[in-house]
Parts: sequence; C-alpha cells; structure tokens
Amino acid sequence: MSTSVSVFDEERFQNAIADVRADSVQTTWALFAHHESSPNVIECVGDGSGDLSDMVDLMDDAQFMYGLVRLEQAFDMSTTVKFAYVILGGKDVKFVKRGKFGVVQGAIEGLFSPYHIVVEVDTKDDITQELIETKLQETR
Repeated sequence: MSTSVSVFDEERFQNAIADVRADSVQTTWALFAHHESSPNVIECVGDGSGDLSDMVDLMDDAQFMYGLVRLEQAFDMSTTVKFAYVILGGKDVKFVKRGKFGVVQGAIEGLFSPYHIVVEVDTKDDITQELIETKLQETR
C-alpha cells in the first residue's frame, strides 16, 4: 500500500491553505477530506471566515478529515497568529479503512506544515475553540 498522497484540485488546495495563512485575507479555517474515500487523494471541502463551529458543522464522523485553523492569541502586550492542524479520525470509520487512512498520515501532515499544534480527535463534537486555545496556551 502506498504511503504517498496526491491532491485533487491542487490550485483549490493551495489557495485554501494560503488564505488561512495570509494576514490580508479573512479566512480563518479550511477543511479537507479524502477524495471519493481514496486514502491516497485529499481535497479541500470547505473554508471560511466564520467561527470554528462553521468548520465543525461540515465535518463527518464517518470520514477522516483534516483542518487548518488560524487563531489570534494575545500574549503579553502583543497579538500573535497561531495555526492548529486538526485531525478528525472519525469514530464511525470502519477498522480496515481506518488502517488504510492511518498509513498516509505522515504524508498528509507534511501538506499542512508549518503549524503550532496538532489536535487529534475521534468525533467532531470534541473539537472546540476552548480545546484549541488550551492546547496553544500549553505550548507557551
């Protein structure tokens, strides 16, 4: 089984990542999933400038999904931008399929680098603004 990953609609993928990272764009999150359930192909399934809950609403516990989230954090007398890489290992993904998706995790992770923290959960209900902010605070 191949551990490599390709991107479906490379331009859309790169634009979504770049928008989350850009100071001049309002996009605060982008969400990605496996294209047609292929473990070796991912695609952008949404992005937005709204609250983190908007991204979570698009998530599906029957899939492996990946998000890049932009957060601003006040520290001392300045505000810094931080990025969180979110991995949803859907609780409803079958055992065999879970193994196939697990093999490519390293390759997928490289597509989202750099970031400050990784947040890995089994259900979308576990992804909250508070969880991400707490993990960021722990990295200070």
